Amino acid sequence: MPKSTSTRSRLARAGIATGVIAAAVLATATPAFAADVAVVLSPTTGPTGGGNTVTFSGTGVFTGSATYSGRLTPSGGSCAAAPGTSNTTTNVAVAVTRVGNDNDGSFIAPALPIGAYKLCLYNAATTSTTGTVIGHSSNTYTVALASPTLSPSAGPGGTATTITATGSPAGNTFIGTATSVGATFSTGACPTTYTTTGANIVATATKGATAATATITAPTGLTAPNNYNVCLYNGTAGTSTLIGTGTYSALPSVTLSPAVGPSAGTNTITVSSTNAFLSGVAQPKVTFTRDTCPATYPQSGTIVSSATVNKITDTKVAILVPAGVALGGGETTASFNVCIYSGTGPTAALLAVPASYTVAPALTVDATITPAQGPAQGGSLVTITGSGFPTAADAVVTASVGGSPLTRVRVIDGNTLTGYTSAHAPGTANVSVTTAAGTKVATGTPYTYTYGITVAPNTAPKGTQPYLDILGAGFSSLTFSDTPLDNDTHVFLVNDAYDPAEATVGSGTYLNPPVTQCTGVTVISDTEIICQLDLQNTITASGTANTSDPANGTYTVAVVTDAEPGATLGANATSIISSGSTFTVAPY
Repeated sequence: MPKSTSTRSRLARAGIATGVIAAAVLATATPAFAADVAVVLSPTTGPTGGGNTVTFSGTGVFTGSATYSGRLTPSGGSCAAAPGTSNTTTNVAVAVTRVGNDNDGSFIAPALPIGAYKLCLYNAATTSTTGTVIGHSSNTYTVALASPTLSPSAGPGGTATTITATGSPAGNTFIGTATSVGATFSTGACPTTYTTTGANIVATATKGATAATATITAPTGLTAPNNYNVCLYNGTAGTSTLIGTGTYSALPSVTLSPAVGPSAGTNTITVSSTNAFLSGVAQPKVTFTRDTCPATYPQSGTIVSSATVNKITDTKVAILVPAGVALGGGETTASFNVCIYSGTGPTAALLAVPASYTVAPALTVDATITPAQGPAQGGSLVTITGSGFPTAADAVVTASVGGSPLTRVRVIDGNTLTGYTSAHAPGTANVSVTTAAGTKVATGTPYTYTYGITVAPNTAPKGTQPYLDILGAGFSSLTFSDTPLDNDTHVFLVNDAYDPAEATVGSGTYLNPPVTQCTGVTVISDTEIICQLDLQNTITASGTANTSDPANGTYTVAVVTDAEPGATLGANATSIISSGSTFTVAPY
């Protein structure tokens, strides 16, 4: 007897029908629908505007399901019996995507009111009224107002500062499905719908390339110092709802002096404002950072704390720049933000708009300038020695002598530079060099601006009255006169050089009077005057005009700041300006 027949007979004798066998075999070959499987959601929070991806995972949730859908429903209730029933604003369909196995899937969160929700999964399409539940989330999905990161989170009041709002954590699409963004700045709580009345100041906002960012322009109506709630909406209609909030501090602006300094610090700078931004702060604290200044004193991160901070007044503080404010490898300059806080605790607030401080290699200037003197009208080539002169083609370097800038400055090497003097009042002056590290003044032997002038024309026949154009320096501070022997300034034509000793003190007469004078002096600028040279008369010992013409010959033009008899260099602040410029009286 065949084995199969024997088996059938034994089963028959046991009372087991062969149809039952077939049903059992079929049940083993075709899996049944999964039971109500618990799945885990990630992330568990999202914005009111939706649009973000949520994943879920549960063992065998999709087993036996060819069609599937989902709904988010309030966490306190039960999943509806079928996906197409109980459709409300808080029981919202979601399109479920299966992720290549029976366990994992995802959905795009819809826009939902604030609250906690659970996910219900079904083995039928969204509109079906016959599908059954195949899974639900064991944890809740919380819809809340977004708290995007604002950068910067503080800035000057009254200025249209550009602020970037980024979903936090990174990638959070807080704008959701909204096509536009509305924004207001408010001194009170953010209203639940968009409004521009009351404490809400309108701001311009635009959606970024993704739903994770927006660009906001802070309105110019912000006053400093003041803290504002930044209210973000899914549009600018009166029905647009609040989707996120942030905070922004409108702060007073400050000025650094100087705003540049040497690498590795140890120098002192001041920070001042027209606003009493330090009022009520006993001991302000300062950090230097290459990053954005946090809204509160940083408890970690890349910061350099100041070594010493001295509050001078409620509007000014002095800061010793720490050694850590230094250049990195290969850097020629580097910028740091100076952040001033009310203290060092985690809630110590930023008090002012961060100011930029630039460092560069330390600079020194020797006392050596060659030649050590030159004419007051400038134009002399000088060489200055020191160290730390930047040699890069785009480096910042200027130089001056007594505040008058050198022109055509050229850095020969790190220790030498050259330039041409510009006009400066006669006298001595110190050399200074300015780089990105600041200004350094040499304190050694100063440069001397000699009392030189140039005259054009420099020749004319006697009996004429030519106009002279005289170039020099320091003319704007002088008072010119046409009356000899007084203590005003005169332009004389003299033999060789003007000598104040050649006048009799008290008698009001000259022992050796000037030949003649240039009258009607007009000051064009500090470096130029024009006058009319009288070659029809000469000057007598008493300072009056003699009708005889000057003799032919070569003379000197002298600008004399004090023509009073006996005037000396030490007795007169402006001193006597002697000239090396000659003038020839001749018929040719």
